[in-house]
Amino acid sequence: MIRERSDWCISRQRRWGLPIPVFYCDDCGKPVCTGESIEAVATLFEAEGSNAWFEKSAEEILPQGFRCPHCGGTHFSKETDTLDGWFDSGSTHYAAMKRDQGFWPSDMYMEGGDQYRGWFQSSLLTAVGALGQGAPYRECLTHGWTVDGEGKAMHKSLGNGVDPADIIKEFGGDMIRLWAGSADYHVDVRCSKEIFKQLSQSYLKFRNTARYCLGNLDGFDPNELVSPAEMLPLDRWAVTKLNELIGKVAAAYDNYEFHVVSHAINDFCVVELSSFYLDIIKDRLYCEERSSLARRSAQTALFLILDSMTKMFAPILAFTCDEIWLAMPHRREDDARNVVLNTMNKPFADYALSESEMKRWDELIALRSDVNGVLETARASKRIGKPLEAAVTLHARTAEARELVEHVSDMGLEDLLIVSQCLIREDGDSGTDAAATGAGVAVPGLDITVREAPGVKCPRCWRHSTFAQEGTGLCPRCAEVVAKLG
Repeated sequence: MIRERSDWCISRQRRWGLPIPVFYCDDCGKPVCTGESIEAVATLFEAEGSNAWFEKSAEEILPQGFRCPHCGGTHFSKETDTLDGWFDSGSTHYAAMKRDQGFWPSDMYMEGGDQYRGWFQSSLLTAVGALGQGAPYRECLTHGWTVDGEGKAMHKSLGNGVDPADIIKEFGGDMIRLWAGSADYHVDVRCSKEIFKQLSQSYLKFRNTARYCLGNLDGFDPNELVSPAEMLPLDRWAVTKLNELIGKVAAAYDNYEFHVVSHAINDFCVVELSSFYLDIIKDRLYCEERSSLARRSAQTALFLILDSMTKMFAPILAFTCDEIWLAMPHRREDDARNVVLNTMNKPFADYALSESEMKRWDELIALRSDVNGVLETARASKRIGKPLEAAVTLHARTAEARELVEHVSDMGLEDLLIVSQCLIREDGDSGTDAAATGAGVAVPGLDITVREAPGVKCPRCWRHSTFAQEGTGLCPRCAEVVAKLG
């Protein structure tokens, strides 16, 4: 646009922007602009605003007895042109930065996409022309316009405007921030009550995830984290996934892609946490001994997750993340006063699993997806209720399926599938008394049979056990934990 611009207007014949504070001597015709005349104009503008230039005569503006510095004349007229708005705003970098605050250039200029021909360009031209030091900004960031839910411009006459005060009253202040942080601002951003209702679901998912973490971190000391060597593999999987999120969010912030941040954290809460990790570790958190390694391992992962997510989301969900920060435990080096007084976490490399280990977890997740499908069929037939009421049998018909099952067989399938029993059969299953049967989709060649779990339902953890304690019905694990409670 600079190369193709043939001319540039400093002033124009219309009254917008600021008037040019120049007088002309009626006697000699020369322009008059002195320290005394500028001071008189500045005093007038401070008292009455710049419109006073058009409302008063030259004699009313200039000091009494003022004379032309060229000929000594006493009759003057005003300049009628106005300073072009872009020239006016384009020169603010000198007054706002270099002169008043002592820094130059700015880190960023941010405005609408039309400013490449406006403020961005006039700022560049005035800086190069007057100072010869290049652009007054290191970066320019542009955005689209706010439109209604159908993509139409908002107008009072159409009645399609959205008042932020109404949104804040109904949804809270952070919802405005989440809306801005979830939209791709490179294009026009739609705004409607329906959009805020949809966004509220994402907000509640993050808030409920944080509440789950907070509840299970009660009494946990983050200064005594479980070491990487002691942490259970599932918890290390969760931290490895957190590391991926940290990297993605950091890159998104660096590129001002705020919607990527919001969507990445929401997806992490929904896919990795709610649908998988948090569901599995409930048993450890609720039923294992309070100070056991298994429970503390999960708490360590939860702390790292909550601490990291709260810091990452704080620039967008400022109020919510500060609430979380004030409620959660902290390490000695943390500033507990406010989340924004702390730096975002780097990936926890010491806890990360290797690529081959993560591939093994991908295989487990694929198998779990197929098992869950058959469990849902059994639940629909009313043969079982919760998955813990089920016993699952796996049979691999193909070499590929057999290799995958063998690869994950020692990972603790009962815990990871959240069933009371999981058997692997070399020969086929007749399906006698089966609540449901099915074939693998994510793992082709896998046959899955679901039956009602044998044994007694533990009243504490709800697992079915064939070794239940007589009288109490507690499974061996829960019986041992309860005994230690005294």
